[in-house]
Amino acid sequence: MKPSKLLNGAIAAVIVGSLAGTYAEAAPRPACSVLGLDQVRSIVGAPVVKIDKGSFPPTVQKNQTFSNCTYMEMANGHRFARLTLAWSSPADLSKTNQFYLKRHMLASAVHGDVLVLALVGEGDRNTWAASKKLLAAALAKI
Repeated sequence: MKPSKLLNGAIAAVIVGSLAGTYAEAAPRPACSVLGLDQVRSIVGAPVVKIDKGSFPPTVQKNQTFSNCTYMEMANGHRFARLTLAWSSPADLSKTNQFYLKRHMLASAVHGDVLVLALVGEGDRNTWAASKKLLAAALAKI
């Protein structure tokens, strides 16, 4: 007796799902692809540009994948912004999010299978209100 097509399909789905990992819902994307430069400039309040040295595409480190995008004001370099996306297991994302929430270092939130970290600063201090705006803008685009 031959197995039904439905059973074969179900078995194939289980195998593919187990090979893909338990937390991979969406493919990682570059953090620089989330927001347009004009939107970042509006939030930062300065004519920032993307800095390639501080920006990188999704990169795997241990069991997590990260992508950063860094923006800096070119005139005097005082104002800056950084957007980080991280993909990992739900437990790791939650743990990392709690770390940042408790310390108010960066504005952070877990959205689906990605942790979003946002920072806007001026000089050596964070601008918390602008960091929250950057986070909200990124969350709306993910």
